[in-house]
Amino acid sequence: MEPLVVVPGQIDVTVLPGRLVVCHAPTSNIPGAGWMVARTLLFNEERSCFNAVILDDEGCTMVMDEERAADAKRAGLGPFLSVADDRFWTAIHVQLGQSANDVPGLISHMAKALMRASISILHYSTYGTEIFLVQEKDYEEALACFKSEDLQRKLSALMRSRGTRDVPDAPEPHHVCPPSPGQEPAIRKYAPGDGSYSLAELDQSLFIVRLKREYFHDVAHTLLHLFLYDSQHYHAGLLQDDMAEASPVKAGSDGARTTDESMPDAVEMPNGEQSMPGGGQRRPEQDPMRFVVAYMESGDEITLYLDVDDLHLFPSEAIEICPTPWRGIKLLGRAFKFDETGVVSAMSKVSASDNVSILSLSTYRTTITMVEQSQVEDTLKTMSAYLEARVRRSEVPQVDMAQLRF
Repeated sequence: MEPLVVVPGQIDVTVLPGRLVVCHAPTSNIPGAGWMVARTLLFNEERSCFNAVILDDEGCTMVMDEERAADAKRAGLGPFLSVADDRFWTAIHVQLGQSANDVPGLISHMAKALMRASISILHYSTYGTEIFLVQEKDYEEALACFKSEDLQRKLSALMRSRGTRDVPDAPEPHHVCPPSPGQEPAIRKYAPGDGSYSLAELDQSLFIVRLKREYFHDVAHTLLHLFLYDSQHYHAGLLQDDMAEASPVKAGSDGARTTDESMPDAVEMPNGEQSMPGGGQRRPEQDPMRFVVAYMESGDEITLYLDVDDLHLFPSEAIEICPTPWRGIKLLGRAFKFDETGVVSAMSKVSASDNVSILSLSTYRTTITMVEQSQVEDTLKTMSAYLEARVRRSEVPQVDMAQLRF
């Protein structure tokens, strides 16, 4: 379809072809699902409209086309991989122009419009764009939201209030650091105010990176290392574990996120060391290492979210780094189902007036929001006050930008 012009020269929306499926492998099951993780990372021969691999402390989330998801089931990966193949998703690609790039709050208005229409979304900030996934059944209504005069008027007004022209100011819009999706959330109706939610700051400093496609094959081994073997992220030795000992995934009755009733850390666990599959020790269960590493591909653009300590693994000529260090904030407390609305909204409750830029990654179980390193403390206070959530701070030192070379 032709791009839908939301704000002339600044905001274009395109519905990408194809049907997408969201899958998940818990950490203990990654050895059994390793073939599908590797295939999603390295073999996008069909060039699906959007695919993603997001590894965090709870496992691996994958977004793939429906044919690949069907291949996973035919290959007998059902015991290791939860495939929500009764929910098909459509990708909505939002391209922001150069002026729009500097205006926090634009994405928030879009997400708010979708939320008010009771449309559940998954949201992914890439190096140059924003990707919304909406369920196939909601596609037409979602498109109507973007076409609405009310939304277009609000976006234009927001740009004018920031001193931004509603006209093109660059021949090829380039969007490096996405603006904040900070909208009025609806999740509050799920928050009883009893401290059942917690916000965990990830134990790392993150950078958003564009991988140049011509170097893709040169770094394929590095990508496999990060997503399957990296000892820094407690995955060393996982593939040495007996696959037969990996715990099967129980299929959800409603095709939503298949997980425990409550998220890890919802209840304090007794202290104690636990052995890793490869020998060694890990942190007590109530204080696990919180991390994320992500790979996203859409068209010719490949985006990576990398720990600062992983940047050196890639040749400098192969990547473009947005020179802003980010900190991740993860919502814990319970599992969120695919039909729920307002999760992204709640995690983005930082008003545009606070001038806070936010990146977002939706996983199979929750949402991770990235904020600039210099603003994480104030952002945590704002978010925790709204959700009445406990805050779990990390002890990661601030990145010394003088020590980094871009």
